[in-house]
Amino acid sequence: EEKQLFHQSQFNNIDHITVQNKSGTFQMVRNADDSREFSEGWHLSEPQDYPIKSSMISGIVTLLTNLNLKKLYPKDQINLTNFGLRPPLVNISFFSSNKEVMVVGLGIVNTLDNTSYLSTSLNEFIYQIDLPSGNLDKATLADIVDSKILSLDPAQVVSLKVYRGTKDKWPPFISAKLVAGNWISTEDERILDKLKINSIIKKITDIRGLAILDKIPLPLQSKINHYLNY
Repeated sequence: EEKQLFHQSQFNNIDHITVQNKSGTFQMVRNADDSREFSEGWHLSEPQDYPIKSSMISGIVTLLTNLNLKKLYPKDQINLTNFGLRPPLVNISFFSSNKEVMVVGLGIVNTLDNTSYLSTSLNEFIYQIDLPSGNLDKATLADIVDSKILSLDPAQVVSLKVYRGTKDKWPPFISAKLVAGNWISTEDERILDKLKINSIIKKITDIRGLAILDKIPLPLQSKINHYLNY
């Protein structure tokens, strides 16, 4: 008979999650006074302060609440070493009100039967599990943070100005406002192509970063300055 190791209710009051893997340590914190669902309203606090992907927290919880348990082993030093749990390949710590609730460790992958090994601070067992989805052991900063440059819903946009070059040197070649469901030119009150304007807004709000830089290299800063002063 299959048993469920973790239940959704165990995570309802969690407000801080730390993930440690070979890429580093990532601390994710629930935003204060956030009334949204558990999986929303979180940000990365370490190593940098960034919003995280909305799927990140729900993905961790889904991974743990949907484990398929295969075998049970005693949590002794030999098994911890043999199964890659001393230390784990991935260590996930859960906190509530600054108190550690539980720690979950994920070990090596058994390529013969596509399983892995898991330990938890809640008991003295090691669980052999079907290989979970996702790659938390390989997750990097770029996998965790929301790489969208603008956290903006296209439906919230009610006016738009698009410039070629800097706006203090060049007039906008698109200047529009949303009136009664139609995009209207602010220059001559013409009704503009709604699909075209919406497509421009979607392209802008969908722009994603390919990397996150702690410090901008001087050659790149020079190019940015040149572009902004065009």
